[in-house]
Amino acid sequence: MDPKGGAFRLLQQRLLIVRPEALVDLQKHLEETIGLSSKGFLYLAGEKSASEGHDVFASLAPAPAESLAPLDALRKRIGAMSLLGWGRLDVVAEDPSARRFLVSLEDSPIAEAYGDSKRPVCHLLAGWIAGTAQTVLAEDLLCEEVACRAQGRPRCEFRLRPTPYA
Repeated sequence: MDPKGGAFRLLQQRLLIVRPEALVDLQKHLEETIGLSSKGFLYLAGEKSASEGHDVFASLAPAPAESLAPLDALRKRIGAMSLLGWGRLDVVAEDPSARRFLVSLEDSPIAEAYGDSKRPVCHLLAGWIAGTAQTVLAEDLLCEEVACRAQGRPRCEFRLRPTPYA
């Protein structure tokens, strides 16, 4: 932290400490303004953030990805998010050879700040998980939140799968 300049840096990357409610307020305003397509904007922002912030998370989970099995490398990188307050993430392989994974998130700050919802709300995190998986596994993957604490579920769950091409 640079008290004179007001910049907070972690591993040479500038970070911003912001309450989850600020992100959720932005999300809710987007939903009110442009509807459900706001999900795509938030997803893409998370995906881009993960790929551009890759070095920070690689430093937090320093084991070289090439020395680990793909699932272990992905688990280590996604687990590093817990160090920054995003809740506890874990990767469960459904079919590693087909590159299909299930990521569980305990204590999502987005779901908590959002409150009750009929549908999943952690779109930014879904994009971030996709971007991280794409970086670690070097292939195009999609991530969809299939269960959310905002829906009254015990945890958020995200399904990762290869991007289908038409």
